[in-house]
Amino acid sequence: MNQNVKLSQYPVLKQRINQLNYAFTKSGSGEALIFLHGFPDHSGSWDTIIEHLSPSYTCIAPFLRGYYPTDIPLDANYTMQNIASDIHQLATSLGHSRYTVVGHDWGASIAYVMANLYPKEVKKVVALNMPHPKYLKPSLSLLLKARHIFYFSNKRKAPKRLSRNDYQYLNTLYKRWSPNLDYSELKTQMVFCFDMPGRKEAALGYYQQLGKEAKSVISTYQALPNAPVLTLAGLEDGTIDLYQFKQMENNPSFTVRYFQAGHFLHKEAPMYCVRQIKDFLNDKHTIL
Repeated sequence: MNQNVKLSQYPVLKQRINQLNYAFTKSGSGEALIFLHGFPDHSGSWDTIIEHLSPSYTCIAPFLRGYYPTDIPLDANYTMQNIASDIHQLATSLGHSRYTVVGHDWGASIAYVMANLYPKEVKKVVALNMPHPKYLKPSLSLLLKARHIFYFSNKRKAPKRLSRNDYQYLNTLYKRWSPNLDYSELKTQMVFCFDMPGRKEAALGYYQQLGKEAKSVISTYQALPNAPVLTLAGLEDGTIDLYQFKQMENNPSFTVRYFQAGHFLHKEAPMYCVRQIKDFLNDKHTIL
């Protein structure tokens, strides 16, 4: 294991949340922005965006539950409800009663959930490369693009599948999802994290929790949020159908923007994301 791998340019802090030592970075002052990463990724991927937003905002970027260096939950509970609770309590513990959530991939799913579970606290949502759950409708095209979900669904086999041949499957995912992404550093960082005991199992647990949520909770997730939502989509994203983003444009709660990039929009085009987030926070976007 390479002990010299650095995940973020910012110091990593810890806070006790829901019986877990939660790791996060914090920079800046003012209104709180909470940045949530996806898979296979970590909170340091937000560094460039945070560097440009922290002069005006308090930027908090947690490593989600199970992701190094946040604790692995003993009960292996990775439901969206529990992770949403983690993030809400982290924000509250840091003195922020209202905040905007910026999420990518799984982080975007959590952001959508938080808008419904904590409507008084979540001021706005910025979701990258993930449609709102209400618009995620099965199709042959979507099943093909999201086939990694089935690949990871087997709890016993998935960790071996991920780590086989020096994590070759990470190369496959990065290339398929973001054809123009230079993922060499990110892969090195993720192999460093996933090689630690229990860490790849924890990250894959997010996929294996799908279908385990109670119907009442799922209906809450799929409810349309009252908070304004900006959704950014990459036109070259290999994981999702753009049709689902197009459907969101018919709802006045959503502002949808597209850019010539893949799934890891925040890494491929950080300054585009910075401009979009700033405009959205300053109410410069026209609601479609």
